[in-house]
Amino acid sequence: MRSAAADAGYSTRSSDPDVVTTGDWARDSHDLWHVLTGYGRDPLGELALLGVLYSQIKNPGTGFIALLGLLRVPYEYPGAPCIRAVLEGFRIGRNAEWMLAQDWEALLAKPFEGVRRELKIAQPVWYEKAVKRHDPSRSNSRAAQAAVA
Repeated sequence: MRSAAADAGYSTRSSDPDVVTTGDWARDSHDLWHVLTGYGRDPLGELALLGVLYSQIKNPGTGFIALLGLLRVPYEYPGAPCIRAVLEGFRIGRNAEWMLAQDWEALLAKPFEGVRRELKIAQPVWYEKAVKRHDPSRSNSRAAQAAVA
């Protein structure tokens, strides 16, 4: 039996090899982007990275999720500049070189600080201030709860 998602075409992948390669790269490069941007794997770091990603690929859903997350995430970071941190992610992504078009095999052979300079990836100053205020005990995330235990 087919699902409604399959009927709507959501469960099928494109047969265009360029589309498949680009989609796979975007998914697989997520952790690399964390390292290059300086955003952690905490909830605010994920939202700020979505801001970077939106500015790079212009996917409205990505931007929407980044902004929607701001309804919940500040609760986990009492008194932190969460909105500024996420908006900074959008700005960092907008000002950086287009990361999808880079020769990553060549770049990964270089020190990360040099790659950050080359790609114009700014330091996430507001995120660095905000992340110090993270209180995982206030999270609904199982991963955050496990980190506290």
